[in-house]
Amino acid sequence: MVNSKIKQVTCEKHKDFDRVHLLNGIKLNNRLYKYMSLDRFIKSIDENELVFVSPELWNDPCELKFYETDFSYFKFKKPKLFCMCMTNEKNENQAAAWKMYSNSFTCDCVRITFDVNKLLKILNSYAQISDKEIYIGKVIYDYSIDEINEIVNVENEYYKVFFPEHFSTQHYLTLMCLKRKPFAFENEIRIFISDSKLEKNKEKKLLLPINDFKFSEKLIKEVKISPLSPFPNNDFRKKNYKEWQIYEVNLIEKELKKRIKGLNVTYSKLYSDVKKIERVPED
Repeated sequence: MVNSKIKQVTCEKHKDFDRVHLLNGIKLNNRLYKYMSLDRFIKSIDENELVFVSPELWNDPCELKFYETDFSYFKFKKPKLFCMCMTNEKNENQAAAWKMYSNSFTCDCVRITFDVNKLLKILNSYAQISDKEIYIGKVIYDYSIDEINEIVNVENEYYKVFFPEHFSTQHYLTLMCLKRKPFAFENEIRIFISDSKLEKNKEKKLLLPINDFKFSEKLIKEVKISPLSPFPNNDFRKKNYKEWQIYEVNLIEKELKKRIKGLNVTYSKLYSDVKKIERVPED
């Protein structure tokens, strides 16, 4: 088996955006996808803002391991971080993603398809104006929890990879991209806003205004509405599942298109695009 573990931490500036830095050779496609609640998406449109959150709000305590670490040994001052978690995978593991963000029996989650070039233009402009830096990294799922715990051991073979003599922001953010193997299905990409001047800032969210760009069909290429969860067998709606789903989808589509003209709205057929096979045909 090929050892896919990272051999060296790298960081390069994006060729088109001077404030955007790409970690560990990440290659961006022309689309990025974000799952989020419908309510939050509508509020983002109405307020014309993108929401980045502090890692303090991440659910997995293992992900806070290095966020809370003291790096003074390396004379490194941690910047204040805000992050937006996305994915570059359109179809794989949709079911798991919908379940993480959606409540039962309602179409209350959406998957937003962003045009990457338009998104980076917004982020780069914000970083220039506010004197911040943008870092983008693919989450690394190659380590078990025991291996992550052992990385800080100076005798560990990966210690020098993550903790070189000249420890810097790129090493810190690479550590912030470590996630345990069981979460590999997420195919997550993290966009960090880094600000060394905000270390003592206690805010847990950063609302990034996009006033000069606006939400439009050029930035948002598609909005896919989450599937309506299958009803229990004793629920009278079960036999009319497709009709209930289409009813909800039509209401949501109407609300979204009032806000973004020309928006491409679709819906997941995860549970409805299933055909019954009454009988296996004869050979």
